[in-house]
This record gives sequence, structure tokens and C-alpha cells, in this order.
Amino acid sequence: MNDGKIIQRFDPNLRATDDGLKNAISGFVTYLETREAKLGGRTRGRKDADRKKFHLAIEALLSNLIVAYARSPKTLLNVPLSNNTLRGSPRYKPVVYGKHFRDLIKLMVKLHLIKIVTKGHNVKEWGRRDITTIRPTAKLLKAFPPIATVTQNVFTRIDLPEVIVLKDSARQLLDYSDSNDTRRWRDELRKINDHLRGASISIVGSHGILLDESGFTIRPDVRELRRIWNNGEWTQGGRLYDGFWQTMKREQRPHMIRIDDGPIANVDFSQFNLRLAYALAKIKPPRGDLYDVTGDDVLGRDWQQLREGRKKLTSAMFNRSETLKGWPGDTPEERSALAACFPSRTTARIATSEIRAKHSAIADYIENGRGLGFMRIESDILVATLLSLMKRGITALPIHDAVLVPERHALTAKATLQRESKRRIGTAIPAEIKTAGD
Repeated sequence: MNDGKIIQRFDPNLRATDDGLKNAISGFVTYLETREAKLGGRTRGRKDADRKKFHLAIEALLSNLIVAYARSPKTLLNVPLSNNTLRGSPRYKPVVYGKHFRDLIKLMVKLHLIKIVTKGHNVKEWGRRDITTIRPTAKLLKAFPPIATVTQNVFTRIDLPEVIVLKDSARQLLDYSDSNDTRRWRDELRKINDHLRGASISIVGSHGILLDESGFTIRPDVRELRRIWNNGEWTQGGRLYDGFWQTMKREQRPHMIRIDDGPIANVDFSQFNLRLAYALAKIKPPRGDLYDVTGDDVLGRDWQQLREGRKKLTSAMFNRSETLKGWPGDTPEERSALAACFPSRTTARIATSEIRAKHSAIADYIENGRGLGFMRIESDILVATLLSLMKRGITALPIHDAVLVPERHALTAKATLQRESKRRIGTAIPAEIKTAGD
């Protein structure tokens, strides 16, 4: 999507902490308002509350431009200008967003302080979405030198407006009335985020600029998590999102992330969805690897590739509410990549039939729309695991059905995941430990 460009996402929660920088920002606010008045575009002054929001928007924008420029002068800043984002529900909307944010971008473009490099728009019928990116001009660098001169970390991230998120079937944010559950979930996640904010987490071995799976720059200070539920139902979803490690490329995590200055281990559940389905059905699962449908697949030369394909296909089948007739995937490339995991001439119908035959005992759980319900159980287990490890002074970074922990605490994390799964569903789902050397 980024076509080789270096792009940083706008962070509405970024704020300056250095007194010298704060004074410089205050001076630029005065400069900007003076220039705005000379343009004569406004017929009346802003109300006190709106003026305060406008000033915060300026601080956030300048802070983001500084962080982006420090990474590389070529870095573009992705700014949101859609109505969905800038208006939004008061529950979720950062104070920086609103009409005042769009006014700020327009003003700075008009004053030639920033340049729009790409202009965002949505084209639903073509399945295409572009983003708006900006960069500072030479005029801005002259009017506000800290953009090019501040290199040390003089920023903080304020709390997210809301960490308990409910979305509808179109993935739009929904407002909701608080309950004992939502208050408890929020309190749990605030505790986790407070711990992560102060934890010793770093990235090593990065030569040049590190980009995530979507091509955006990775910021190790982005650690606050949200729990997101789906389809307007508290029984569906609830997974943890937004930590910088979650969007890193899988192969980079074990080699580049350090916790407490030491190497990490990935501790994850083995065949979670299948084992969960058997546990809920109160049926003992078959012995061996549940992705081995013949009993001899594990002996094949391409077993690991086939296993990865079966894992993705099985997950898709749990998320479907009707029979899967073709290879799943959002793009032709994804569908082709999945098909390539299977032996030549294997069709999606053949592959899904093999899985159904192997797991006929839990047929009611396959292609019956169970996936998001499984995510809810999985996320409850992960949150309980994070809280338990925190009490023991262990920092853990969640990735859906896994945690990244200091290597020396891997056995503790494994035991905790298994204990919490047994507490939640009555069965201890086995977990596995993988390190950078595996």
C-alpha cells in the first residue's frame, strides 16, 4: 500500500514533555494564530474550549512531525481526515480530533507549512483505500526548527480515550452503556497498559528503518492495548490489539524484541481452536497433531508447509457460518498462497473435506460461525495470563493466542497459559515454547 514510501501513522495521543519544546510549541501556536488572523478566514474567534482543543491539535501534529523527521527526513506522516475518524463517537474520539484538526491541516497547507503528498479517499466498489500523507516544508522547518533538531525522546503518550471497544458487523465503532463487565475489563486493561508503559521493552539489531506488515514505521513506545469486540456482541471477539509487536513481521519478533534487556521466547497454545472445540464438546481429541488428517502427514517432506495451510484453512472454517467452497483470503494473492501449501491438484473442496472427516466428532463447531466466540474465550485466557504474570513481576506481550516473555520466564508463562485455560474451559490446552534459535 505504501509503494516503498516511509510512512508513520499519526498518533493523536502523543504529547511533549520537555519544557524547552513546550515553550517552542507555545511560540508556534502564537505564530500560527497570528498568521490565521491576517488571512482573515475566520469571522469570529474560537471559544475557550475550542481554542484549547486547537492548541492540543497543534502540539500533537508538531510532535508527530518531529518523531517522523527524526526517523528520516523522507518520512511521510499519515493524517486522518475522514468524517468517521474526526467526528466519531465521543467515547472513542481523542480530544485532538474534530473540526479543529481538519481546520489545522487546511491552515498549514494554505500557509505552505506542510505539503499534502497523497490525498486519501475510499472507493468501495473497487476495494481500494488510499491514505492522506503530509510532509513539512522548508518554511515550517524555518518557523519551527525543533522538527529538524529534536532527536532525543522528549514525548509521552497519554491514556487512550477508551480501551474497551465494541464494533458492529461493518467494523464501525458502537457506543454502549457500561456494565459491571465493561468496567472490570477496562480496569484490567488499564492495569496491563500501565505496566507495559513502564516496562523495559526495546528493539535491537534494526539497521535502517523498521516497517511493520502494512509498511508503516514501528514505534516501540506504542504499547497501550485495546480489547475489541465484534458484531455488536460482547460474546464475540475481545482480542487485544495495537501493541507495536503485533504488527511486526513474525520472523523479526524473536530476534529483535528485548524485554528487560534479554532475549524473548514465544509461548503459544498448540492447535487452540481445535482443542477448544473438543473441550467445549466434552470429547477427547485424537492423539497426535490435530492438523495431521491421515496420521502419516507428519512424515511428509513438506509437512510444515502443509500444516501451516491446514491451520489457516481450519481457522477459516471455524469462522464461516456456511460450507467453505473455495480457498479463503482477502486477495487473489492470499488465496493462491494458501492453495500452494497443499499438494498439487488439491482443491479447496478436497482439503476441507479431509478436515471435516478427521474432526467429524466436532462437526457442530465447524463452519457454524464459532470463530468469534472462540476468540472471546481465548482473549479472556490471555488477559488472565497477563495479569497473573504481572503479579510475579513478569512482562508479557500478547499476540492473540500467545505471549512474548523473557526467555528465562518461558516455563512460567507456559504453565500459566495452561492453568488459565483449564480454569476457563475445564481443559488445559497445551502450550509450546519457541525461541530465536528454534
